[in-house]
This record gives sequence, C-alpha cells and structure tokens, in this order.
Amino acid sequence: MAPWLSAVPAWPKIEVSVPLSANTPQRGNCIAPGPVETQGYLENLYKTNPNAEAIYTAVASRVAMGRWGKVEEIAYPCIFLASAASSFMTGATIVVDGGPSPRESDG
Repeated sequence: MAPWLSAVPAWPKIEVSVPLSANTPQRGNCIAPGPVETQGYLENLYKTNPNAEAIYTAVASRVAMGRWGKVEEIAYPCIFLASAASSFMTGATIVVDGGPSPRESDG
C-alpha cells in the first residue's frame, strides 16, 4: 500500500492542472479510494504476513463503516466518470473510502 500512499498528495494538483493546462477543454477528475479487497492484495497479505488477520482487522477499524471496500464499490464511480453523466464535471475528487475513522470524526 506504500506506493499508493506516496501518490496521494499529488492528486489535488493533478486533477486541477489537467483541465487548466490544455488548449482544448479537458476533464480531469479522480477517485480517492480507501482500503479495497482485491484478490491480489489479499492473497499477498495472507501469504507474506503471519499477522495478516490482525492487519486486516486493524485497517478495517480505521474506516467508519468498519470494513474494507469491494472492487465494484470503486468501479461504479469510475464508470460514472467515464460516462456522459459526468460530462460537466471537472477538477473533482470522488472520495470512496468508507468514511473517516471514528478518531478523525471525533475532532
């Protein structure tokens, strides 16, 4: 997950600069996912880490919904952004992360 986390700070800059840097109208939007259960990631987690279940549970506990997301829960907003339904949308981030952790929302 470390490579993904290192890219997070760049997203707001990219989504704004894409539509503004082109000579013709461009749309630049992005999806900001939370932890997602992908087959490859879970297989790797359980094969390489003896504490996999504890890690899985700890990550889920940091999400307001108390669980990891499913691949299709990220795919649906992607389909929306690829469709004509989002044709007047640009420079936006759709956050699909299960909500802030209970600690973050207490603040």
